[in-house]
Amino acid sequence: SSATGQSGATFSVTAPAGIQNGDVLVAFQSNTNISAPTAPTGFSGPINNIGFGAIHLSYYTKVAASESGNYTFNNVSGGDTSDVWLLCVSGILSATPDNDSVNSGTLTTTATAGAVSSSNANAIVIACFAALANTTIVPQGSLTTIGTVGNGVVGSLNTAYLLQAIAGSSGSQTATLGSTTNFGAIMAAFSPVVVFVPTSY
Repeated sequence: SSATGQSGATFSVTAPAGIQNGDVLVAFQSNTNISAPTAPTGFSGPINNIGFGAIHLSYYTKVAASESGNYTFNNVSGGDTSDVWLLCVSGILSATPDNDSVNSGTLTTTATAGAVSSSNANAIVIACFAALANTTIVPQGSLTTIGTVGNGVVGSLNTAYLLQAIAGSSGSQTATLGSTTNFGAIMAAFSPVVVFVPTSY
C-alpha cells in the first residue's frame, strides 16, 4: 500500500492486503524535514535513513502478529508532509536486514543505490528511491518496480525489488529520474526462510 501528501503530526496508512502472521512489514517514508520521523506504531527503526536537501528518507520494519486495521505514521512536526510505501513480504527470516546501504546525489537523472550483500541464496533485495522533484522514477537492470507515488510537496517515492539467487553482493542498482534533481536511496537485503526436508528415507 502507499500514501502521498500526508500532513499533520500523525497520519494513517492502509494495511497491505493479505497479511499473515510471521510476514515482515517494510515501510519506507520520505518527509519534508532534515530529521527522520519516529517509527510508526509497532514498528522498529528507523533501521537506516538519509537526508538529501529538504527531504529525509527512512525505513522501518515489523514482524506481523495478529495485525488488524491501518497503521499510524508520524511526521517530525505537524507542518511536515510525507509519502510512504508499506510492503508486506512473506518468507523473510527476520525483520532485521542482513545488510543495507544509503546513498544520495545532487542534480542528476540517475539515482544509485549502494550494493548490499546476503550470506544466503535467494535473498530479497528491496530498493527505495526518493526524488526531490515530482517526477518519474524508473528502476533499471534486475529491479522489478512496485510503484511510484508523488506530489508537488515531497517529490516522488519509488520501491522496487530483486531476488538474488546466489549469496553475495547485489552490486549497486540504479533508477532513471524523469528530470534533473536530487535523490536519496536505501537498499536492504533480507534472508529467506530456509526449510529443510528429508532427501532420502
